[in-house]
Amino acid sequence: MRLVLVTLCILILFPLWASSFDEKMARKVFESRCSICHPLEWSLERKKTKKGWKETVDRMRKKTAGNIINEEDAAIIVDYLYKIRGK
Repeated sequence: MRLVLVTLCILILFPLWASSFDEKMARKVFESRCSICHPLEWSLERKKTKKGWKETVDRMRKKTAGNIINEEDAAIIVDYLYKIRGK
């Protein structure tokens, strides 16, 4: 019975743990990509909706033809900025 309960807990909790947002990693992606073109303070002075951050990051990707921020990094940056500077 105990083994069944442990197995159920693992099956239920593992997806929640695995999908949790890694803020430290996201911050590193944000800092390493966005600081190439401008001071990070420019981003950190603003508050935007998630849609607003996505539009901003997409605009930055277009300016560099996607050479600095790939699609995966863009999603991470949007989530990070919304988490710390969302409205």
